[in-house]
Amino acid sequence: MSSFNQKQQKKLNEHKELAQKQKDANERFQEGKKIMMKENKTANDFDRAIQLFSEAITLLQNSNQTEPQYAKFYAARGNAYMQTGQYQRALFDFSTAVRFEENNAEHYGARGNCFLQLGEVNDALKEYDKAIQIKSTDGFLFLNRALVYARLDNYKKAIEDYQQALKYLKDSNAQFKAHFHMGNCYRQIKSYDQSIEHLQKAQIYQSN
Repeated sequence: MSSFNQKQQKKLNEHKELAQKQKDANERFQEGKKIMMKENKTANDFDRAIQLFSEAITLLQNSNQTEPQYAKFYAARGNAYMQTGQYQRALFDFSTAVRFEENNAEHYGARGNCFLQLGEVNDALKEYDKAIQIKSTDGFLFLNRALVYARLDNYKKAIEDYQQALKYLKDSNAQFKAHFHMGNCYRQIKSYDQSIEHLQKAQIYQSN
């Protein structure tokens, strides 16, 4: 075999190897997602999903895969870490996802959730601000930012965000939370009529 043909064969083999790694990475990612979609997950399920996502990320790192794939894989593992209370690890993964997808509101919202769980309220607020700048029609982002404002005793800002959240929320449980917490915020600023109104609305959603 000539030197040229040897080089061509080497390139072909390398291409096949990279393609196989990408295929294996996607298979592990899909298997991990399938586990995360289960309703009653056990600790072993979470461990297995995290392991699969980690293996998928390692395979991607050796396969020259495109950046959006990295973001998706890191975000998936971050979500698994988040659900198991491993907030620092989740924060690292969501921050890595942000690095690859700077205009994805979900990544910033997820980082905000991590900071909120870690007690870093001001950092959480910055993340929700950024997320809402990118996606201003996500009711859950307004709902979460309202929680932050309430923790900072900025009840008027919290009420504004709860009102915005209700424009977009369709989930009855989320609507219950918005009305319930808004009722408590109105109580804090001594607007008792509005407080009673929203607490009563919360009861309606709770009973549905």
